[in-house]
Formats: sequence, structure tokens, C-alpha cells
Amino acid sequence: MILFDRNSLFRPRVSQLEAITRCEIADRWRALGHIKPAICYYTWLLENILVSDDPHFAKLHECRLHNNLAACYQDLEDDNAALHHYSLSLEILSSDEENKSIQAAIIHYNIALIYMNGNEFDQTRMHLDKSLLHFLGVPGHRNSTLDVKINYYFAKTYERCNDWKMARDYYQQTIDKCKQYALDESIIDQYEKLLQCMIDKISENTQ
Repeated sequence: MILFDRNSLFRPRVSQLEAITRCEIADRWRALGHIKPAICYYTWLLENILVSDDPHFAKLHECRLHNNLAACYQDLEDDNAALHHYSLSLEILSSDEENKSIQAAIIHYNIALIYMNGNEFDQTRMHLDKSLLHFLGVPGHRNSTLDVKINYYFAKTYERCNDWKMARDYYQQTIDKCKQYALDESIIDQYEKLLQCMIDKISENTQ
């Protein structure tokens, strides 16, 4: 029997089933837009001791809690708290798991969005690169939404830096990914309009 967490004699013990149940309740609170109650649930689970015979579950559970807390703080636009919990979530993943984990890909993607909102485009691209690396490291994984969005946000970072040619190339890659995954034509049309804007920008600046 493994007592996973902070070795306190005074904190309640939480069974694996209770941990899963409470986490699902918190997930529902967040889905309904009740962010602060969700934060309370996730924090409560982190502060108490998980009793589990499965160390792998215990580790992934703590990683999930930090990841979900980060998402809550991202919803509240508390970027520092979000980055803190995303970083803790990544630290829990072992080096081997992080190199092939779709969860790590999603975390790096979310970190990239935070940096993009702060106009820190070098950091944005660094984490998009890491997200793509982890995504490609998962054999057979087909998360079309993540793959498309990574390329889209690469395009947006270059567009906001006025690098129209790189933005054009990434918008084209975004469109190619949409077609690869057979996404709806209306989605492709939106990206094609953005691509045309970049082509027009390039034309204007070469006249």
C-alpha cells in the first residue's frame, strides 16, 4: 500500500475511487463555468494524501490535478498561477513519458498560448515546437484539433511579428492539415481567407 503525497499524519487519506470521483466533480464544475469551486476541489485533492496501490495512477493523478488547476487559472487570466501549475505538471512526468506523451504536448500548447497573450513570441514558438515534438512522438495518435491549432498559432505568431512569408507558410500548413483530417469546408475557408491576407501583405510590400 502506497501513501502517496506529503507524509502528514493529520491530513485525510483519499482513496483512489474518491479521488477519481472528486476530480470528475471538479471537471463538471469547470465545464459549467464555475471555476472557483473547481479550484477548491482540485486544491483539496492535492492537499490531502492519496492512498493507492498503483504508483503510476498516483503520479498521473497529481499531474492531472496540476494541469486542471492551470487550466482554471488560465480561464481566470491568472497567467502566473497557470504557468506555475503547468510547470509542476510537466515536472511530474518522467523524461521518458514527456518525450512521447500527448498530455505533455497539450501542456506545452497551453503554455504557448499564455506566452502569446503576453506578446512573448519567442517563448510561444519554443513551446509550440515542444508541443509538436511530443505530438509527433506518439505513434498512431490522431488529435486533429491539436495538430491544426499548433500550425495555426505558429502562423499567428509570425503574423503578429509582421513576418508575412512565414505566416503564409504556416497558414498553408494549417490548411493542408485540415484537408488531411477531412475537416469541414467552412473551417478550411476561414484559414484560406487568412492565407490570402498574408499573400496580399507580401504583394503590398514587394511593390
